[in-house]
Amino acid sequence: MKWMMVWMLLCSVGMMFGQSPDLTLYFESGDANPGAEARHRVEVAWGKADPADIVTVKIVGYCDSIGSMNSNMELSIRRATSISQVLKDLGVTVPIMTDGKGELMPVADNGTDQGKAQNRRAEVIFIRRPPVVVTTPPDTVKEVLEEVPEPETTGPLVFSEDAEVKAGQRLKLKNVNFVGGQAIPLPESEPTLKELVRFMKKHPTVKILIEGHVCCANDYNLSVARAKMVFKYLSKHGINEDRMYCKGYGNTRPLVRGFTEAANIMNRRVEVVVMEE
Repeated sequence: MKWMMVWMLLCSVGMMFGQSPDLTLYFESGDANPGAEARHRVEVAWGKADPADIVTVKIVGYCDSIGSMNSNMELSIRRATSISQVLKDLGVTVPIMTDGKGELMPVADNGTDQGKAQNRRAEVIFIRRPPVVVTTPPDTVKEVLEEVPEPETTGPLVFSEDAEVKAGQRLKLKNVNFVGGQAIPLPESEPTLKELVRFMKKHPTVKILIEGHVCCANDYNLSVARAKMVFKYLSKHGINEDRMYCKGYGNTRPLVRGFTEAANIMNRRVEVVVMEE
């Protein structure tokens, strides 16, 4: 009966998780409290993650085979809960799910001290939001480099379909945000992109410069790729490519200073400049 339970649990866990743990932490025998080293590792792992890309954190606790199955199940849950509290103390606000598997999911032989030590653990999984797949035509994007004069601009204004059509007006595309380190837009970007299509169709003589920006490392190529993503989206939805140019600025033009997550989200953006009315 015990091995039947193990088999069922293996199957259910395999279906539940499509990724390996981002972090594995270990505990002393019978203990559910993470030590200073474990707390530091949690802090480092979360510091390297992009919170905008994470929808849920899943923490699963485990035990060795010392003690009864009931006591081990309870201990494994307390281990998961203790790591959850460490994340909350760091200011993590995404939902955190905790679970315990007791002694039923060993990764090593419980017949040795070394194996028991490996089984006294908690696994932390950052469940990331799926990327938005944008189907685009072949790359015919015209990239604006130094030969195009820098337009005199005003703004930025937050873009809307009824935005002012004036040469030099800079328009910030609100909520056009990206997966960290990539040019893949997040789902909340779609309404603004659709509104930009309507704006371009409403004003058929307008030409625009699409500017890409990044928040952190000065990744010029990524800023260009983000501008090109918007270019391709507009092209796919019927906007003549002769009306659009794109340019990347890396992280040289932040909207706000600082390295908080709120600042990073604001600086990881795309803006549009009206070049011709």
